[in-house]
Amino acid sequence: MRMRLVFFGCLVLGVAGCGGSVVPVSGKVTLNGTPLANATVAFQPANTDAGPSSYGQTNAQGEYSLKTVAKNRPGAVVGEHKVVISALQGPPPDPTDDNSKPRPELVPAKYNAQTELKFTVPSGGTDKADFTLTGASPAQGGGVGRDSGS
Repeated sequence: MRMRLVFFGCLVLGVAGCGGSVVPVSGKVTLNGTPLANATVAFQPANTDAGPSSYGQTNAQGEYSLKTVAKNRPGAVVGEHKVVISALQGPPPDPTDDNSKPRPELVPAKYNAQTELKFTVPSGGTDKADFTLTGASPAQGGGVGRDSGS
């Protein structure tokens, strides 16, 4: 009977997305050498059983801190992640305006829709989850250059 309770407790924790250890993660994002403001940075664990995804919003200096989607805890789970970075041009549309147009993406697709970015969150956390993005934005109709992700 006791084993059943332990198993049930583990099952509930797994479904709740408690998975692995959550540690502090922050960093900076630049695009073509300029801090990328108002961008969303999302970390998705490579091992989907590891725990919840995390996300953050960059400030005017391109700095961000992650928090988990489940339970809104500061940080990200330890391990390898796929990273998606997106920033939309202009202010959010007025929800009462039926004629509002979609906002163009400022970040090249290889960092979001076709992301190639990865980051391994260390067991002690990090404040160096920095991403140096390059290339013309899809809104400008240009190509992309090289990139680096820590």
